[in-house]
Amino acid sequence: MTSGRKSHSGKHSLTFNLYRSTWVGCGQLVWIHQTIAKDLELSAWSSAYGLEIDSAIYADVRYTDGTSSQDYTLTFGKGTFSWMRKSMLLRANKPVAAVMIYMVMEAGTSILGASYVDDISLIEMESSTPLPIPSPPEHFKVGAPHGVTAAGLLVQQHWCVAGQVCDTDLRQFHMHNYFLTASATPKTGDVTLVTQLSPDRLHRIQQLARVWKGPISAAVYVGRDTYGGVQKILSLWGASEHVRTHVDVHLVSIAPIGHRSAAATTNNDDDDDDNKKKKKNEEMTPYPINALRNLAWQYARTNQLFLLDVDFIPNPDMRKYVVDLWPKLRAVKGLEKSVYVIPGFESFQSLKQWPRTRADVFDMAKTKFILQPVHADKLASAHAAVDYERWYETTNPYRINYRLYFEPYLLVDRTMTPQYDSRFR
Repeated sequence: MTSGRKSHSGKHSLTFNLYRSTWVGCGQLVWIHQTIAKDLELSAWSSAYGLEIDSAIYADVRYTDGTSSQDYTLTFGKGTFSWMRKSMLLRANKPVAAVMIYMVMEAGTSILGASYVDDISLIEMESSTPLPIPSPPEHFKVGAPHGVTAAGLLVQQHWCVAGQVCDTDLRQFHMHNYFLTASATPKTGDVTLVTQLSPDRLHRIQQLARVWKGPISAAVYVGRDTYGGVQKILSLWGASEHVRTHVDVHLVSIAPIGHRSAAATTNNDDDDDDNKKKKKNEEMTPYPINALRNLAWQYARTNQLFLLDVDFIPNPDMRKYVVDLWPKLRAVKGLEKSVYVIPGFESFQSLKQWPRTRADVFDMAKTKFILQPVHADKLASAHAAVDYERWYETTNPYRINYRLYFEPYLLVDRTMTPQYDSRFR
């Protein structure tokens, strides 16, 4: 990771190359602990030799109130160039707690070239000396795209279906399809990743967008505190180009947009009992997982869907593989109405390299013991129907039977597949 052969100052620099792997990276968490909001300047020196992909430094800003702005990008470019300094401004609209600075280089295969980074600096600016920042590449879009969805539904501006009963007879929800709309328009044969989440998992959407690099339909449940939830969503949207490009965000809430949680907006001691009751009522409301899944499903912009929980990251290049494979599977007689289960794995340590083939997965699970089938040590029955031992040994699709507690991750054609039963949560 470091080189003594090439540096800007001192004896060593960070060195990134993909000669022997398809992923390299490193990071550093810098604690700031601001009490007054002040902008930060991130700068670094970099050089490159024969680099075939862009090199860049990324920064995620974490504020003292628990929110964050993610995916600031300082790009140096590719090719061959001598040492040069670049900087960017990290805007602090509120006090900053910490900044995560990291560099990641990834490609589908080993490539030539190297990038060198040295003298990384993070400086707190005086509030009286603001720095100019470039305008965003385009204003992000709010509301639905024009035309129709792949399901033939007319797409219009649609802000709120007040009191729509979508999940349970004990609770009504406000539902906002296309609350924020991705700038990219997917092709008809593409596959949309469909997922659901709460605001505390928004950073996962950014990771999914980076890896999937294609259409994502995400339903976000903000509960009663729509003010805070929407604020977090807009913060991520403004900071991450990956999210703006690929993710359609659909919003589900208990209260109308702009409503603050009662416990968070009053200091009146006389209201304590009422606030406690409201907070308890909100906490007792089951997370409407199937209603969220159905909303993201319904307003996806392709018919081919990959149904995945937000905490899972698909293997790199999976989308490209599935887009190519899907029409071939559909052409096989007898499989026209099939859905396909994608086996899931988990690791309890940071993976230095993603598995690329079935043989890689087998080696990491059975020999190196750094992977295991998902939930194998907690609720093995949730994915036992996959029959992992059989999956390791075959390269052909095989029929599996439902077992109790099965929670599969699926590839489906929504024109031939029923949605989730929203009575279950």
